[in-house]
Amino acid sequence: MRALVAAGRIGDHDGVDAAVLIGRAWRSAGAHVAALGLAEPGADWARAHRALCPDDPAHYLSLTGHGPDAIVAAMASVGVCNLPRHWSPTVDMSAMDFDVALERQRQRRAHGVELVGICAADQTGQLLTGPLGLAGTRGDLGLAERLGLDRGLEHWAQGLRAAVGSGPTGQAPAGSGPGSTGEDASGLPGRVPGSGAGGGAGAVVQAFGGTVRSGVDVLARAARLEQSIARATWSSPRAMSLTWTTGAARSPTMSPRSPTSTRSRWW
Repeated sequence: MRALVAAGRIGDHDGVDAAVLIGRAWRSAGAHVAALGLAEPGADWARAHRALCPDDPAHYLSLTGHGPDAIVAAMASVGVCNLPRHWSPTVDMSAMDFDVALERQRQRRAHGVELVGICAADQTGQLLTGPLGLAGTRGDLGLAERLGLDRGLEHWAQGLRAAVGSGPTGQAPAGSGPGSTGEDASGLPGRVPGSGAGGGAGAVVQAFGGTVRSGVDVLARAARLEQSIARATWSSPRAMSLTWTTGAARSPTMSPRSPTSTRSRWW
């Protein structure tokens, strides 16, 4: 019998430890057990990710903040300098220094390193602007204030895209066409799903050619969880069946010799 245990935090045990502890019971019954810890961004996610793929070259940026400070923190994380202490939609982009950030972007592309913003699952579809954007859903603001803030956010997002990707010819940055990470069919970067994640930090990741994904999504894709669930005789109640096409299963498993191992081979 083959059992897959995919668990999140249970009490004092993070996802990795919880999956291993549950898996021990199945291993004692003679099952070949694969254990996978799941988590949203944070310390639990970092540990689960290290256990699953310690050599992953991608650059991950946690999108867990809220409000203007989250945008400033995201811009600093990608290398933008001379940032204002407090952000507002009318911030002067020309006063910022993008040289370091653009060089990092060039290096990532040269070496095929992916930039990924990780957020909670309910943030992956969050828009920056529009009726369902950050301003549009503010119930504490009047209509005029919401419209003004929304226009400011879109103006900032377009200014950021121009600062990152527009050269002498005025061309848009790579990956900014309709249906990609840079803009939707309307041509507005604030209408891209995930652009509003982390209080607008998602728009920063997308402007620099990155993608916005949930923490669980990153772990499950790396583990090829969907296919692994199909191959398992039994899956734990916390296992997740997700909707992507995957290759051969690859994830930590508990070997009979080392019941707490999280870095062995799959079935």
